[in-house]
Amino acid sequence: MLAVEAFAQEKPIAIKIGEFDDRAESMSAFSKKVELLINKLANEPETTRAFIAIKGLNREASLGLNKTAKDMVSKSKTEKRTEITEPGCIYDVLPEKTELWLIPKGAETPYKHLSCGLISCPTLALHGKAIVNRIDETLYFTANVTGGYFEDGATYVWSVKGGEIIDGQGEPYITVKANGSRTKEVIATVKIGGMDPRGYCIDSQTYTTKIIPK
Repeated sequence: MLAVEAFAQEKPIAIKIGEFDDRAESMSAFSKKVELLINKLANEPETTRAFIAIKGLNREASLGLNKTAKDMVSKSKTEKRTEITEPGCIYDVLPEKTELWLIPKGAETPYKHLSCGLISCPTLALHGKAIVNRIDETLYFTANVTGGYFEDGATYVWSVKGGEIIDGQGEPYITVKANGSRTKEVIATVKIGGMDPRGYCIDSQTYTTKIIPK
């Protein structure tokens, strides 16, 4: 009898229904998983809730996932029982990918909401020449980062297509040499590190220089 009573008193736990990785899956796949969650919730007792923890590749992707989930949930009868995490809000931890949960009565939400509006995202701009006329011309790209919060300062990781970085990796600027006569453009991308990942801030920017010989 005691064993039965102890089992009956065990606290319910949240149930993960699925995951979504926007690096490998399409938005249609995400929509199907949200639809599955909505249908499962509709067949559960009124005391059961749904929880969607959004985690996109970047802020733009997270906002897109958030909007899609909200639009679908708003058209269902489960809207008042569904919580969707908001980009820019702080939670105690972050999932590695988007997760979809059912929360039975008495179970705890897997990610606890702490606050919103406290994470300041920086503004990132990338500069260079739009067009050059020499295939052997040395190119310069500069990243301007303003505002935001960086605990230990911003870090810069550059990558280039159509050229080779000859100086500046790890700095706010790079010097690039185009690959040669077959190169029609040089594309520079910078990824900024050091931001609070819970802010879903935009952390990369790309700039393209066209090579049009005279």
